[in-house]
Amino acid sequence: MLRPLVDIFRAFVEEHDLFDRDDHLLLACSGGMDSTVLAHLLAAEGYRLTLAHMNFQLRGAESDGDAAFVEELARTLGAGFVTKAVDVGAEAERGESTQMVARRLRYTWFRRLRWEDYSLMDSKLVTAHHADDNVETVIINLLRGTGLRGLAGMHPGAANRLAYRPLLAATRTDLRRYARQHAISWREDRSNTDPKYLRNRVRKELLPLLKEEYGLSVPQLLRSIERVSHDRTMVEVGQSHLANTYRTVGSSNFSVTTSSGWSPEDLPAYPAFMQREIMAAGFTEEQVRQLLSATRPLRLRGEKYDAFVREDRLDFVLIEPLTTPTRLPLRYLANLPKSVGETSLYGLHFAVEPRPAALDGAPGKLYLAPHPLPLLLRPRQKGDRIQPLGMNGQSKKLKDYFIDEKVPAEDRDRIYVLANQEGTILAIPGLCVTEAGKVRPEDNYVLSVTAVRNT
Repeated sequence: MLRPLVDIFRAFVEEHDLFDRDDHLLLACSGGMDSTVLAHLLAAEGYRLTLAHMNFQLRGAESDGDAAFVEELARTLGAGFVTKAVDVGAEAERGESTQMVARRLRYTWFRRLRWEDYSLMDSKLVTAHHADDNVETVIINLLRGTGLRGLAGMHPGAANRLAYRPLLAATRTDLRRYARQHAISWREDRSNTDPKYLRNRVRKELLPLLKEEYGLSVPQLLRSIERVSHDRTMVEVGQSHLANTYRTVGSSNFSVTTSSGWSPEDLPAYPAFMQREIMAAGFTEEQVRQLLSATRPLRLRGEKYDAFVREDRLDFVLIEPLTTPTRLPLRYLANLPKSVGETSLYGLHFAVEPRPAALDGAPGKLYLAPHPLPLLLRPRQKGDRIQPLGMNGQSKKLKDYFIDEKVPAEDRDRIYVLANQEGTILAIPGLCVTEAGKVRPEDNYVLSVTAVRNT
């Protein structure tokens, strides 16, 4: 007996602990069958839902029709709706295919949405990738050349939790059956049948051939992918053990012990571990070869780090400290980045929270209005002026404020200011909020900034 799609969905979400009923879900919705079915399913299950549609403007009026369809779908389901139109051709970088550009633009927009829109800050991005998509992706990775990660397929919830994929246990047939049972209509994208795209050729030509000539069906391929995924998990556990044993992290830099310091039982994993560590730091395969084969001191420059070959280790030193303002993606509620924190007087933590009854806060904690993102965190600059709360519209030089507040001269360059994109100072974390940053009567949410003095 065929399992209903809703049962497959519920079991998969529970098994992988993807999200809860109270979560706000941001669904990437193209208007095609997969994402339209998932939109109906999530709405029927009672999830708080916003549909996000990117109009790539590649098919003229048809693309505009897709956007209008998704907007109407959101209205019908009682869901939120956000959209963005982009010029794929103008945004393409050298060597990028149309599909690569579209994917990059789409996920960049999803990230920015959840950084810059307070209403979406705690949402979880959901995509409608299903079992057939997973098989197609693995085959494409194999054809293009891949390692274990590429053969393990899509993760139900990406390691960085960028996207959640609750339909990975369902097939395209399961989705089509659900659409038919619930009289769901969707938009057809002609590019999904265009043979110039490798994914379409895999779907329409290679997979049917594998099934007809070799008896390899999607369920069989999924079982193989699952076994590879389990193997990848074991490899990542081993990688973590080796990193904890042979990698030393200090401030923005790190060191990795070379083979002479490895135990005999770990030594067989040394080449693969080192290649992964060095390439993750932004070095090329050729640079990896040079670093691992060097028999004397050597320095190589990568994208982010300078690498130094020592007698018993490789040292990786950040090329330059942060000198430009830090853009704060508050969606992560992040601590102050280490590259700033090394020189900052205060360690900082940012959070968006409901407005408290009292705004004076605990020691070291300030409350600001939720200003448009991103905000800038920067050192003081010559000529900076602020208007602290309660000064009746008068401003003063930041230097004079520090003097009045008896801030020691040696500490002043270690105090970072929080400013908006126009450069107006909203607060001096650890010290004060300015008139420009004050919480207004209509603000139901506030940005809290907690400062803890570094030792």
